[in-house]
Amino acid sequence: MFQRFKRGTLIIVFLLLGAFLFGCSCDDNNKEMPRTYVADGIYLEYKTLDVNNRPLISTVAVTIKSDTIDSVYIDCIDSEEILVDGVVDYKLKAQSRKELGYLFGLHNQDELASGYKKQDLNTAEGLQIYKDHLLAQNKKEWFEQAAILEAYFKTGNSILELDNGYITSLEGVSIKDIAFSELFVKAVANAKTGTFKAFKYVNKYDVISATAKISKTKKLEKLTLDVLSGKTSSGIFKFDLESRMTMKYAYGMYNKDDAEYEYVRQDLTTAIGLEIYRAYLEVSNQYEWFQQSTLFTNFILSNGYSKVRLASDGEHLEESLIEGVNMAVGDCYRLMNALNKYMGRGLG
Repeated sequence: MFQRFKRGTLIIVFLLLGAFLFGCSCDDNNKEMPRTYVADGIYLEYKTLDVNNRPLISTVAVTIKSDTIDSVYIDCIDSEEILVDGVVDYKLKAQSRKELGYLFGLHNQDELASGYKKQDLNTAEGLQIYKDHLLAQNKKEWFEQAAILEAYFKTGNSILELDNGYITSLEGVSIKDIAFSELFVKAVANAKTGTFKAFKYVNKYDVISATAKISKTKKLEKLTLDVLSGKTSSGIFKFDLESRMTMKYAYGMYNKDDAEYEYVRQDLTTAIGLEIYRAYLEVSNQYEWFQQSTLFTNFILSNGYSKVRLASDGEHLEESLIEGVNMAVGDCYRLMNALNKYMGRGLG
């Protein structure tokens, strides 16, 4: 029933079978292992908040290296009260809590039990007294507590036990969870979808943001710019509900009297005012902020960030580089540079 094979024939058959199996094994080894995160890089998430009637920004950045969470960075940017023409307003501080270090002065208040008196932390003597107080009372400054929270998040955990918003589940940590747990979860989700973000703040509390989305093959798919502003009324600050991109024409970048086109400033909260403004933009050959922003990001998508050139003033584009973009883009350009670094130069 079965044919007999000569010994030499059997050897050849076994050699061919072995080569086939070895080849399959090599193919498996050459296949790229599936990743948890789309790409290595720094994935940031932030939240603009109105806290105690003042602007505040919380932020969490997750660094992915070799497809694992390599580090977590937590920070918070507070604001300070200013007077503008005698009226109370606010501006975001130049330094974050992390950057301030001990100067943030989390525990720098009079304390009856220990006899500690609030110090001027801008003096070397006051700062040293404060540090000695922390050591004697076994207390940790904000940035030191944030480091413990960062280490906890690095393990992949995000659940915190809170008492009136203050963290109670980590030894040595008693700071308030100002959306840090929420932002950590979102930053990790960004890493899984290849969504990079960066932001900076200008003009007291205008928050400029840039978002880039890459595919699983590391190709840049989407790039957007936006700005969120806010207002202070009777000493109470609130961030706007809509950004410039969502407001579109209602932002009214050029909504002011223009005698050349006999245009009179319109009420853009009305349908007729909005229509008149749009018609004015068309005849005057001007683009609204959201349109110029889109032209700018589309240029980068098509040509790469390295092809963007600023004029000598460092704020506007070189003449005729992108037709229709006349607004100042210096801050956007510099923000894109930060985003590019987060992405490992992924903007081209």
